[in-house]
Amino acid sequence: MPKQSIMLLIQSDLKYSDDLFNYTRGRFVCDEGYEISQRRVRFNVNELARCAAETIGAKLCVNIKKYPDGMYNKSMLLTMDNGSQVVAKVPNPNAGIPHFTTANEVATMDFVRFISGVIASRYLTDILQSRNVLGTPVPRVFAWSSKVQENPVGAEYIIMEKIAEIELERVWPSMNIKDRLALFKTIAGFQKAWTSVSFKKFGGLYCAKDLEESASNEPLYVDANGIDITDERFVIGLSTGRESIDNGRATIDFDRGPWMPQRNWHGDLHVANIFVNPSEPTEVVGLIDWQSTEISPLYFHARQPQILDYDSPPVSGLERPQLPKDVEKLEASAKQHAETLYLQQSLCSLYNTLTHRRNPRLYAALGFQQTTSFLLLLLPRDLLIDGEVSYLLQVAELEATWNSLPEAKGSTYPFSFSPKEVEEIEAEVEGMFRGMEAMRLIGENMGELFPEQGIVTPDQYEETLGALAQMKEQVIEKFASTEEERKIWQRVWPFGN
Repeated sequence: MPKQSIMLLIQSDLKYSDDLFNYTRGRFVCDEGYEISQRRVRFNVNELARCAAETIGAKLCVNIKKYPDGMYNKSMLLTMDNGSQVVAKVPNPNAGIPHFTTANEVATMDFVRFISGVIASRYLTDILQSRNVLGTPVPRVFAWSSKVQENPVGAEYIIMEKIAEIELERVWPSMNIKDRLALFKTIAGFQKAWTSVSFKKFGGLYCAKDLEESASNEPLYVDANGIDITDERFVIGLSTGRESIDNGRATIDFDRGPWMPQRNWHGDLHVANIFVNPSEPTEVVGLIDWQSTEISPLYFHARQPQILDYDSPPVSGLERPQLPKDVEKLEASAKQHAETLYLQQSLCSLYNTLTHRRNPRLYAALGFQQTTSFLLLLLPRDLLIDGEVSYLLQVAELEATWNSLPEAKGSTYPFSFSPKEVEEIEAEVEGMFRGMEAMRLIGENMGELFPEQGIVTPDQYEETLGALAQMKEQVIEKFASTEEERKIWQRVWPFGN
């Protein structure tokens, strides 16, 4: 037996604690036991280390370091005896549908990869030759398994290249306008590539061998020249998008696709998912987090990069922001705020102009998102989150603008609501706004203690629960006018265990 194989078989036990398997980044103020269970995953650490070492030709993995927890995965940095490093990613129970979520992520990364290479899995016999399809820099996948029963790790995993550069968030604050604009041009180029491909179906992208029933001989997509492209390595299967997974939908049996047709898109371009060259931060060397990427209509998931987000009214269309005319007369803090806002709005305006010129298809999709028609298309996807009343309200209000819709001219508004139905809708809308007002009141009174997304840092947990208990009494006192309403507020109060 070769010496390297002997060394691999006696992979020494790595030092780690149970924190490796648990969610430790924060505490949950809503049903913490359940939330923690959805983010706990146990696996054989030494087998994962052995697989990683073998994959890249090292003898042993000598250290494993857990990255800060994400909401859906455990990510770890594995260091080998020869100094080389790889990233291992293990999905949590809440990541999505077993097998399909990991298989979809790997296939998507393969499809958009910047560097030609090989995807290989020790536990899956095929070796897929990769080629540059969309010209996007993503980490190279060295090994992976989406079938727990077929690997000794005891969990799904992906072992991938460690991006050698740094997260954009570490250099973004110090970048000047010229460099930021150059970076946007690079990102706009990626987005142009993504919109140049029109898939034949909606759903999720997979390697053909990972679906039991696949039609890899069918055209997969239409390229920028309008030519049907057949790629036998890939097929379209069921969607693993978060909209079909979250809020209990992963356990519901319904048609998840594929359906007919359209585009692949990375919808999470924030500063922690973009890696740049530290000496030349305008050079993007890696985009990560392709989990749950789905093929769906462009207008559903097109958005400006999240690095452009700010807390003020957005810049729309091609409008140019203006500094206040009296900016020089403002106090120092107010002037600084105005100038910062102007900078943020200017960057958005530059991005919009760049998109309008170079990627009109994306620009049109972003424009469509400002219409009532888009809101009506979007609301059914979010019905379990927003509630029926949001959808019914939009339908009722559409009557006033029906004749202004391009395809509706000359037709009759197709819905009707009885006076009783309108009364019920209005009552539910009032209840919805009272709930929103209650959350606003809680947020204002708690300040920095307010648990965004239901999560707080561990050291703030007890203090936050105490503050929420006090707010509960204030909210009930303010919004409950009868004993029955008090009981309802007590029953639906979302915070605590």
